[in-house]
Amino acid sequence: MGKLFVGLPENADPGRLPDLVTGHLPGLRYGVPAERTLAKIVQAFLGNSGGIVLIQDTQALVDDPWLQDYEHRNHIVSYKEELYWQLKTGEFSEDKIRGVVSSGSSYPFAAFFYVAQTHSTEPEAQLDDSAFNKIVETLAGVAVGAFDGESFLLWWKQGTVPALTGESS
Repeated sequence: MGKLFVGLPENADPGRLPDLVTGHLPGLRYGVPAERTLAKIVQAFLGNSGGIVLIQDTQALVDDPWLQDYEHRNHIVSYKEELYWQLKTGEFSEDKIRGVVSSGSSYPFAAFFYVAQTHSTEPEAQLDDSAFNKIVETLAGVAVGAFDGESFLLWWKQGTVPALTGESS
């Protein structure tokens, strides 16, 4: 249970939306409003006590040489062989958040919003099964790419206040 939101241009008719996976959405290019909007949502969520966002990267590997000097290297966390980018409560400007969010894979794109059990500002270098289970238990929202990567769908758990909407469910 929860609420589902979609990023749309103001002139879009919700009754005439194309296929969420492969459909082109006229008037919306991912890099322009969608990335900025998602960064603002992440920033608002991080403003909540204990808020953390984990961005999936299905293309990079933890030992990829290019990551050694990458600007956002200190946001990398891994789970087994999987690589994620992590942002924690109270961190960063919108531009910095956009940089970390765009470090994740663009297709498929997934970001997980959850609340930490502890309030460390340092990213965990490695997640284990127990840490992953805690993320699932405290999951507040999930953003996934939609409209052929031009926007995203955002799900918020019931009882969670969605960032930027001012609504509660």
